[in-house]
This record gives sequence, structure tokens and C-alpha cells, in this order.
Amino acid sequence: MVNCGDNDPVDAIEIGSGIGRTGEVKQVKVLGVLALVDDGETDWKVICIDVKDDLADKLNDIDDIEKLMPGLLEASRDWFRIYKAPTSGNKMNQFGFNGDWQCREFAESMIRDTHKLWKRLMRNEIGEIRTENTKQHGSPGHLTVSQAQSIISEQVKFSLDGPGIPDWVHEGVFVRRTVSEDVCDAVDDDDDDI
Repeated sequence: MVNCGDNDPVDAIEIGSGIGRTGEVKQVKVLGVLALVDDGETDWKVICIDVKDDLADKLNDIDDIEKLMPGLLEASRDWFRIYKAPTSGNKMNQFGFNGDWQCREFAESMIRDTHKLWKRLMRNEIGEIRTENTKQHGSPGHLTVSQAQSIISEQVKFSLDGPGIPDWVHEGVFVRRTVSEDVCDAVDDDDDDI
């Protein structure tokens, strides 16, 4: 199977008890993956746990999560189904594999495949994505810091005089499940509204 993606980095959902900080790097244990389909492309959601977490020794695959953290997988899938609804005209996201979480082995295979694609991308062998960078020495898109600063200085300057932030950004959305997943799927097949 080819694990095509959406040209974004793989998304990781770390389910440990600690709260991560923006930019923090953690060593994690991969447990499984969900195949969200976003605009026809797979947007992989890898579920994992910090190796230093108290539950890390007890969680080894996707089935262990349901045993030790009942409802977490279903709630996570529900969130990924609806999280764009307020900004997409109430259109719910779809999933590959009938919305089933895939096992650790499948997730690790997808990660290896994605890493191979990333290496090809950095060598400018695929896609039309700009790969200019200051860190990947020897890559076709490598730039010096001064070259990168020159490109940035030529960009349109940010202005506060733009259209502003839409009011809906400040609104909260809460969805309470009142019907089973099967009913949600049936409604979603007939109507994209929540």
C-alpha cells in the first residue's frame, strides 16, 4: 500500500499525562494512526505516548489505549471529524479505513514511507514545493542565512490595516454526542451539516 499524504509533516497526538510546551521535543512511542482525509489527501494522525509517561510501559499498540483509557480513541476521532466544521460550512471530515484506528505496525510503516518521501523532497526529486532552507547542508535548496534574509526582506510587509480577524474566531464550539457513531455516519452520508 502506498501511504500518500498531504505534503505536511506527520501530525502526532501525544496522549500522556504531561502537557507539552510549544516547540518541545519529546521521545515518544508510536501506538497507532488515524487516516483523516482532507481535501482528498490523507492527513495522518499518529497517536503516541511520551516514553517517560507512567503509562508508557503499559501502552504498546492501539488496542491497549482502549483498555487503559476507554473512550479516548472514539473522542479523538469525533474531534477530528468536527474540528473544521465551524470554518468549513459545517462540513465534517472523512476518514480512510472506515474511521478505524490502525495498529502500531501500520503506523510505523507509514512513518518510514513518509520519511523516505521527505528525503526525496529535500533532494528536489518530487513535487513543486519550495525547499529552500538554511539547515539541510548539501541539499539542492540550501541557502546561507544572508540569502534567506534577503528573500524574507523582499516579501510583502505585514500590516495591521488588513481585513482584521473574523468574529467567528473568538467563538467557542461545543458538540455533545447524543447519538451513536453509526447514526452520525448515516447523517453524514446524506447531509454534510452537523
